[in-house]
Amino acid sequence: MKKLILSVLFINAIVFAQSVNYNFEQYTSNYTNLNNPISINNNLIWDDETYNINIGFDVKLFDITTQNMIIAGKVNLNVMNLSMVNSIVASNADLVDRGLHTDELVSLSPISYQIDELNGSKVLKVEWKNAGFYIDDENRNYVNYQIWVYENSNRIEIHYGPSNTDNFNYGWVNDFCAVSEMVSQQEAHSFMVQEINNEYNFSYRNVDEIFTVSTFTKIPEEGTVFCFYPTNQVSLKENDKLGAIYPNPVTQFLNIENQEREKIDYQIRSLDGRIVQEGTSSLGKIQLNLAGLKQGIYILNYQTNKIEVKKYIAKL
Repeated sequence: MKKLILSVLFINAIVFAQSVNYNFEQYTSNYTNLNNPISINNNLIWDDETYNINIGFDVKLFDITTQNMIIAGKVNLNVMNLSMVNSIVASNADLVDRGLHTDELVSLSPISYQIDELNGSKVLKVEWKNAGFYIDDENRNYVNYQIWVYENSNRIEIHYGPSNTDNFNYGWVNDFCAVSEMVSQQEAHSFMVQEINNEYNFSYRNVDEIFTVSTFTKIPEEGTVFCFYPTNQVSLKENDKLGAIYPNPVTQFLNIENQEREKIDYQIRSLDGRIVQEGTSSLGKIQLNLAGLKQGIYILNYQTNKIEVKKYIAKL
């Protein structure tokens, strides 16, 4: 019997052992600096430093539950259990404090965090502000990131802020983002966002010694949000005005709830970029007939004048 796991791009319905599976959404949201942050680097120049954050509430990443998050080198958050480390990787680039490239012994790239309340649950927000690149001796390029981790739902959001990477080849930095579970000292499972054919694509990857990745050629635009959420949770946008998208997997009709009857532009593409269906509707329930599509994974993009969402759909 075949089994199709929605949160990964498996055309042939492969089954694998995994403690938690993650879904993915990409959308846009205004990027705002933290308004009441607590310093992590304490105005000291950083380069591959390790920091611990005691957040005061439980978060779960794969099968590890903790109240302690660890920053280790790159733009990431890690949780540990004995010798195993599970990770949220917002950027694989070798980022440093921009103060490292100056004669002043003062940090120019603060790392900070704050904890907010949202609908009765806490949200950890960690910010890397005005971070530079180790390979950028002229100190002309910078990036801004935030990682948000939600209590109870264990959602993970990677927010991209203003950046300037015009003065060197961004492809050199081997960048991608992922949530990863360490299964041995030599192997990990990753739900990963890569760049393929100028599009950001979500997939499940087994990371071992011969692992290769299609890295970003450019940093995502300001306001881009990559959201990973466990498969037993509904997405943030499905709780928003647009309502649910169902069923997923789908055999024939895919429904988009549009409670506010907003104008929605939608497009369904195959993984190789072909547009297989598109249109515009303001109906309260938009019904798309996918009966003519072959079995596999497709990308649904839909937008209103307020938001833009990217979601993966499994066609049976």
